[in-house]
Amino acid sequence: MKLAHLFLCCLPAVCAFSQTGQSSGAEADHGLAFIRALPTKLGIEFDSPIEIDWRALAPKRYQSLGKSELAGFEKQKDMFGNTEKEDTVSITSELAQHQFCFFSSSGVVELKVETMKGVVRFGFGESEPRRTDFGYLIGTARTGTLPQGGGFVAVSSSAGHTCRPQSDSTRR
Repeated sequence: MKLAHLFLCCLPAVCAFSQTGQSSGAEADHGLAFIRALPTKLGIEFDSPIEIDWRALAPKRYQSLGKSELAGFEKQKDMFGNTEKEDTVSITSELAQHQFCFFSSSGVVELKVETMKGVVRFGFGESEPRRTDFGYLIGTARTGTLPQGGGFVAVSSSAGHTCRPQSDSTRR
């Protein structure tokens, strides 16, 4: 399905999601974000809508590696000169307050996000190994099953949003 068709199919649900729970004044800015999302074996994977200190969440065993441990990682490097180590961690309390809806050409699903995948990348292309920490949120269907294929996740920092389209009489 072309991107324009996806947009047109999802527009009513996006409008309902963004209008639910709106109010005036300072609360009117509800922090709605749209983030590219891809399916993985763990669920729907997408970037965080807020800044996360991934290095602080990484396992302590990566904080001070010896030369022999780094040499072992260097032997595992990929064709780009990197070795990546992944771990799952619990979602931060700040992210737990957000609502997540996955939109794809197959449908709209409310996501439950309880875990994150943190990645520690060791780069061996330079004279000294360099470490980069990053990660993704992992969403699973709150009810039912996830649609196939990629799409995007609408993330709201306000309570009261829903992924279900509303009738015109319930919209504000």
